[in-house]
Amino acid sequence: MSNEPTKEDLRLASRNDPVVFGVRCLRMLLPGTYVHFLYIELLLLWIGARILTNRAWEAVVNMPPRHLKTLCVVCIIAWYLGRNPSKQVMLVTHSLSLSKKTAQKVIAIMRSPFFRAIFPECRLREDNQSAMDFETTAGGGLFAGSFESRMTGRGADFLIMDDPISAQEGFSVAVRDGVELSYETTLKTRRNNPQTGARLLITHRTHPDDLSGKLIADGFDKLVLPLEAEEDERHQVGNFVYCRSKGELLQPTIYTPDVLAKLKRETAAHVFATQYQNRPVAIDGGLLKHSDFPLVQSVPQGGQTIISWDVASSTNPKSSYSVASVFVRHQSVSYLRQIVRKQMDYAELSSTAKALNDLYRPTHHLVESASLGPALMAELQGLGANVIAMSPTGSKLERLLAVMNQINSQQVHLWQAMPGLDAFLDEAFSFPHGSNDDQIDALTQYLKWIAETTPVPGHELVVLGVGRPAHKRDRYHSIKRMVRN
Repeated sequence: MSNEPTKEDLRLASRNDPVVFGVRCLRMLLPGTYVHFLYIELLLLWIGARILTNRAWEAVVNMPPRHLKTLCVVCIIAWYLGRNPSKQVMLVTHSLSLSKKTAQKVIAIMRSPFFRAIFPECRLREDNQSAMDFETTAGGGLFAGSFESRMTGRGADFLIMDDPISAQEGFSVAVRDGVELSYETTLKTRRNNPQTGARLLITHRTHPDDLSGKLIADGFDKLVLPLEAEEDERHQVGNFVYCRSKGELLQPTIYTPDVLAKLKRETAAHVFATQYQNRPVAIDGGLLKHSDFPLVQSVPQGGQTIISWDVASSTNPKSSYSVASVFVRHQSVSYLRQIVRKQMDYAELSSTAKALNDLYRPTHHLVESASLGPALMAELQGLGANVIAMSPTGSKLERLLAVMNQINSQQVHLWQAMPGLDAFLDEAFSFPHGSNDDQIDALTQYLKWIAETTPVPGHELVVLGVGRPAHKRDRYHSIKRMVRN
């Protein structure tokens, strides 16, 4: 008698084993190009084992980009619906286009002869052809949307969140807060049955305070797979054991030493650690670090107050913010006292400028002479304010590099109780890879002005010309001419 598996053996194995089913699907989705790695078996088994319990579960999977994560999600959804045709799946991603592409792949599998042979009882309703919202003849199906989609009246037995935020938006406090709010107020309440409902977040990390971090802190099970093992690893699901030695890669034949070295050269240190290693604590590895900005309990009285403006020209949700950064300067140290950061039309910008001018009576307003800048300058000058027109040169990165010595030498201190401090630090540590840079623009503009107006060592005599009697001013000008010559 032959020990070779029969077609029926393969059918039953595909029906009952998420790895057998998943690998067959992956070969179908990637014909001729699929390369198998053991971590794929771990991922499919780790999720599949929880599905098979038929009990409520919550889990987070963190793994690097470009490691077949979304295609594994496709396999899991198809396998789940094949086994449970009356169940409802909800798929949510950061964009409708990604959700649609994923759902289309699920439909392609479920309509294939391969799937029909394994799950003959699971059929799609022919009168509902929408890829984003399809049903089975047993009443189950898939609804796909984004974190901004309306979910009114929709429920799910299995909620899957795949990449809730794009890498570019990961350092935006507003975007992260929006994703968390959507989860807490909408997605979290969609479970059809609290005793059997499942929630899965599968993504790479984008920030220490991203949705992964919050759900793990809430007690979700977690599976973290860095691109390169940072220590010896051992993962076990039933009889399956996946081990990696320190330094071993998930895809060693694809990420060869040369490819890995190139990736590290071309990727900022904090981006590599956050997204590829799923270790977001390394966010301090960018150009700016925590040690650059001492935190102070209070801002000293007196000194010069200077407001640096970075003005945007639109209130469109995708446009930049207008920023007013209030600095208090004491000799070589500047204290960041307040930040106003908001998308404002000109009327609100004007009233904000007047309020800040009345509150602080600054010695200077620094305003970029672009966009709404000239109008704001005229407005402030009408209030009797001392306005300096600023004309930035070079790229945003070049402007930061030009004043890095002031930042690295801790000449900018931050008031610990300042509202918006975390948002400022998020933007600073993600620059130039983050989605926003308005506050950094206001900072570099201020530091550039400080550098240009501060006497260089040996020229301190210029202060003699201020507020001196006429005979002393004459002596000052004589000394100044002598120094110049």
